[in-house]
Order: sequence, then C-alpha cells, then structure tokens
Amino acid sequence: MSPVVRNILTSLRGVKAFPVLAWAAGWALGALTNIYPVPAVILSGCMAIVFGAIALLNFMRANQIQGFTGWELSLRDPDNDAAAAVARSNEHYLVVGQAIEIIPHPQLNSRASLGELGWSPADVELTDRQILFAADELLAQAGGLKSFDPPNGIKFSLVGTSYVTSDSPRLSLSTARTDYFTLRSVLPFVKSSLSVRASFGSLDPPKNQIPHSLCLHYIVRFADGDVLCMRRDIRAAYHGGLWSFSGEEQVADRDFEAGTPCLSLFQRTFCEEVLALRDEAPLEERWGIASPIIRHMALWSVFLEERIHNFSLLGLYQLNCEWDSFVELHNRLVNRGIGTRDREGECFRVHSSDLLNLLVDGRCRAFSLFTGSEAAVRAENLHPTSRYRLFRLLRAVKRRPLDEDDYNSSEPVAGLPSWM
Repeated sequence: MSPVVRNILTSLRGVKAFPVLAWAAGWALGALTNIYPVPAVILSGCMAIVFGAIALLNFMRANQIQGFTGWELSLRDPDNDAAAAVARSNEHYLVVGQAIEIIPHPQLNSRASLGELGWSPADVELTDRQILFAADELLAQAGGLKSFDPPNGIKFSLVGTSYVTSDSPRLSLSTARTDYFTLRSVLPFVKSSLSVRASFGSLDPPKNQIPHSLCLHYIVRFADGDVLCMRRDIRAAYHGGLWSFSGEEQVADRDFEAGTPCLSLFQRTFCEEVLALRDEAPLEERWGIASPIIRHMALWSVFLEERIHNFSLLGLYQLNCEWDSFVELHNRLVNRGIGTRDREGECFRVHSSDLLNLLVDGRCRAFSLFTGSEAAVRAENLHPTSRYRLFRLLRAVKRRPLDEDDYNSSEPVAGLPSWM
C-alpha cells in the first residue's frame, strides 16, 4: 500500500465515520419502516449482519499479533552486553539499546489502538513485601557499604512478577527494600563489569541478586503526536547532558501508602515530573489539576536497563492538549506559585514526523517549550532507554510493523547547520 493511500485511510479512521454512518442508516430505516415494513425489516437484518461482521473484523484485526520485520529490527541498535545477557538466559526477549523487555503487555505487538494498549495503572497489583533485599555478598565484593550525602532513603527492588499471557494478562509486581547508600555503593562495581552482572544478575527478578530501584520510564505524547523530551542538565547526577524521551521517576514509599500503589506512582510522577507541581498539597488535590489534560495513561511493559541492571516500567501519558496549551497551563501554575520549573533540565518537543528519523539517521530537531529555541538531538546523546521508548511508541502509533515507507530522510534537522 502506498504512503498516500495509507495516510488517507488513517485520516478517515481519525474522523470515526462508522458511528455516523450507522446513525444515518438507522434513521433512514426508521423512516422506511412506515412505508415498507417487511422490506425494511429484511434490510435492517442484513445491515445488522454487515455491521456485526465489520465489528468482529475490527476486533480480530486489533488483536492480531504483528511480528517484527527485518527492517524494523535494524532500528534497535542492541547493546552487546544486553544481547549477551539475553543469549545466556536462553529467552527471546526484545533488546533495544540497553533495554531488555522481559514482560510486554500481551497486545503491545497487535493492531490495537493506542488507547487500548497496556495495563491500566489502577489494575496493576504492586506490593511491598517489607523484606530486606539480600545484597551482603555483592556489597562485600564491591568494597563494603559507603556513605554519601543524605538522606539515605528507602528504595524498592523488583523481586517478583506474575506470569503474563494472552489468556492471563493480569500483572502483579512485588518488591523488597533496599536503600540509597547500598545502591550507590554497588553501582560503579556493577556498571563496570559484565562478569559481575552475569554472576549476580538475572533477567528473572526472583533470581536477581543485584539491588536496584524500580523506576517508571514514561513517554508524554501531545494531542498532535509531538513528544515531550528533556535535555538533562550537564550537572545532573544521572545522565547529565543526555536527551530523555520523556522522563523517569522511582517508586517511593508514599506510593505504597495509597490504596493502589501503581496508580499513585503514575499520578505522582505526572504531577511532580511533568507539571512540576509543588508537593506540599495532597496528591489528590494535585491530580485534580493535572488529570483534565490526560486522555489516558497505561503501563506497557517491564524491562531491564542492562548496564546498571535496573528493572523498570515503561508507561505512556497521552494528553488531550497540544504543546502550546500545555505550556499555557504550566505558566499559569508557576504564576500561581503552585508550579515550578524543572531544575533537572530543559523541556523540548519533537515532531512526530521526526521521531523515526532519529532512530534511522541518528538525529532530529527539538524545539524548546518555553524559549522557542531549536536544538539538534543525536542518537549518541540519548538516555540509555530512550531508543527503546521511541521504538515502542512508533510501533504502537502505527498499529503495525514499521517499514521504509514510514521513513522520510529529507525531514531531519532541516535548517540547522550540518555540524550540529
């Protein structure tokens, strides 16, 4: 199918003409019944069969699993150490960059619409076992527990997951407790040695012996398809100077104080990291401000960032507003004194048409949300899991495998100097 025809069909789907046609047909049949009742009944029965068949076909297509194409897999740029870890596990996990996807939502590779993909955060069971993560042996080999700038807060390591299938899609996650000093003490040792990660780590959370902090890596997508990204401050403690599409937030003890911890994590993350609302107010009050601009949010997968052996969650926030309305809201919140500017970096947006160019050409344009300036994003300066996030997002938006017809090499970084 040519790109032109595909774009036309996509536009027609966006209009959602099917309900309108059904309403018009129903109105016409109602009028016809008064004049020709028998033919009208026969015709209505035939139309019911046709509409039912169309609905069934759409349902079957939405649940049809679409395998990865060779061209699509060429975009993954898998990290050698991550690929080696999957080979050792004898599993067929997807590897994109440093990310190893261990539990995708059963429909993530299907033709389901964006709003139907993933687990609702309210339906995910996330529990704190309130046990200590056993890290004594690794700590000893890393040179023992060290002290760092306080506070030494509680962190939560993933230690259990449910077995997810198409027939049993429910996701349950459980955690054990560790702390910030422990993570900082072992991190350089783990990060610098593949043999350490191979000896102590596992892609199966219950068998893993490397402490880590379960984290939500999220994507924020505006109504027009543009994606929020951040160029992290060069002085940031983690990944300084790199581009993150869109951001990250660790599970916190206050999430477990809520009735639905995973939902609390998603709500708190958006309020604190995306809108940058001050946390003096209760989460319920802050969520009341944030929720009107969110069309839906979902958890898409559980994955491992192999280089630091950190299990994380991939989530999506689909907004119902475009970037300029988001900026207007953000500015109002700052002027009212209940919002702040994020100190971790500068917020940008990237056009939906440029996202694939970033994966193929290794570069694209980004536009600052608050200053209007432009910058060039290069693949070598991406946050370690950004390629994975974009790969999953692009495939979900297309509702099919990516192919070369989706790629336009003439678009990236137009108007910017070639050296940028």
